[in-house]
Amino acid sequence: MSEKIEIRMGAMAPSLVEQLTPYGVSQEAAERFERLNKSITGLRLGNLLPDAQAKKCRDKLFKQIEKELQRAGAQP
Repeated sequence: MSEKIEIRMGAMAPSLVEQLTPYGVSQEAAERFERLNKSITGLRLGNLLPDAQAKKCRDKLFKQIEKELQRAGAQP
């Protein structure tokens, strides 16, 4: 039975580094994902990125995170 991995994003969520490194994702990769996530949020809050585009960006980010988790041996 595979373990379900839950990744949370938002102001009250732990950083992606805290969430991903326990599953074997490298510190460097996790920090990169964290920077990308903060960039998406910053663009959205600055009204430079519409909601629909922000969702597309986050969907792509999740796919990258999923690939990295698989590479690290976790089963998202």
